[in-house]
Amino acid sequence: MTILPVILIILLLIPVAVLQVALPYLTRETVSFGVSVSEEVYRSQPVAAMRQRYTVISSAVYGILIISFTVLAVAADTRLLSVAFPAAVVVMLAANGLIYYSFYKQMKSLKSSVQQEQPVQQAKWSMDTRFRKQRLTLSNAWYLVPLLLAAASAVFTWSQYSEIPARIPMQYDLEGQVTRWADKNVLNVLLPNIMQIGFTLLLLLINVMIRRSKQQLSPSDPEQSSRTNAVFRYRWSLFNLLTGIALVLLFSFMQVTMVYHIAPQTSMVVSMMVPILVVIGALYLSFSTGQGGSRMRERGNHPAYPVNDDSQWKLGAFYYNPSDPSLFVEKRMGIGWTVNMARPAAWLFFLLPIAIIVVISIILT
Repeated sequence: MTILPVILIILLLIPVAVLQVALPYLTRETVSFGVSVSEEVYRSQPVAAMRQRYTVISSAVYGILIISFTVLAVAADTRLLSVAFPAAVVVMLAANGLIYYSFYKQMKSLKSSVQQEQPVQQAKWSMDTRFRKQRLTLSNAWYLVPLLLAAASAVFTWSQYSEIPARIPMQYDLEGQVTRWADKNVLNVLLPNIMQIGFTLLLLLINVMIRRSKQQLSPSDPEQSSRTNAVFRYRWSLFNLLTGIALVLLFSFMQVTMVYHIAPQTSMVVSMMVPILVVIGALYLSFSTGQGGSRMRERGNHPAYPVNDDSQWKLGAFYYNPSDPSLFVEKRMGIGWTVNMARPAAWLFFLLPIAIIVVISIILT
């Protein structure tokens, strides 16, 4: 087993682990472990101590998992490593869920005790009627760029159809060796283009989500919050487009390998570097902006007291509010956006990615 695939996988896992460890510090200061709190409570010593404990515990758990995976990967053969990598991701996500739920319960208990000791402050909603007039996202027309790249890739591949061997690689292991071949036909040759279009349309929907998501401003300084939230959305919109272009180019590279002989190690490095760069980019944006632009704004002199809508956030993570017409809302824990699960259209955003994966799996079988 060569060490290069292991190094590349570790470079992918570490940023993911760092992002999970830092989540309590990236959310708005009116939310702590999925529970709505005032900025004053968020900055209090007990809640700060909870964030520190979360960091220590999650760092230890992820560190043990990554070290264990590394030892197993170095000693294992390529086939076992191909199974161990997705298993490591699943275990990391499960561990993150369990750790989060534990702190969510602690935070609910702490909030209840604080409310008994202190009078509840009057909360208020803040809204900027000019918010939608700001430049919130890139125009959807920009997604013509990855679609045109996909079309160019399809035209090139079709022009070289006669040069493509009778059997083409369909699956690789983590060392770049082909593990499954398929007979050349139009569907197999153009499958990467189908995937390019599918992922581009999915990212286009995310861009729409970013633009149309519910306005959420800080009551302590709504004007500054409006500006930073607009910047937050625009940066993630740009990152979303760049991610789409990177994925399209990756699938185009796969088609190039059908026409020209490229060393397996080169193919493996290219295939791994794209997701690594995407994860690192997401990590940088998360730390530089925070959820909703919270890390870009200065703290107000008067701490904000948010509306207590915990009952509408199931487990502090899933938004379900039939009385809210909004389809898209900011995540409460973490960076990004989610959907109002009380709206029927929201389920399309859960089912569409699953449908894409199922269709691709059927085609590849």
